[in-house]
Amino acid sequence: MKEQITDNLDFISGKRLVQELFRYLEEEETFYQKAFEIQGQNNFYTDFIDYCQLIVEKILKEYPTHPSIVTDQTFLSFHKNYQALALAETIKQVVQGQIPKPHPDYILAEITGLK
Repeated sequence: MKEQITDNLDFISGKRLVQELFRYLEEEETFYQKAFEIQGQNNFYTDFIDYCQLIVEKILKEYPTHPSIVTDQTFLSFHKNYQALALAETIKQVVQGQIPKPHPDYILAEITGLK
């Protein structure tokens, strides 16, 4: 997972990063389905949320963003956390086959506040 996210942060766009993450998780679907099921200490999902936080921060730095998001630092902090949790849960549900994979543009629109 580290190679898919942190090693690529400086080399590909946020949209491409989301696409690559979905591709990687599809290739390793069985493993990550089990990883998402682990509960308790050292569970995968907690670390995955941290990775999603990095993705959200990259997208907010890289793409135009609704002005109300970036002008209030308290709201920006809340927004980053909220969007990281939403992204992590969305990806988890896709991997577990509960929902279809969303188009990366939908994810960018939600994070940036621009639709």
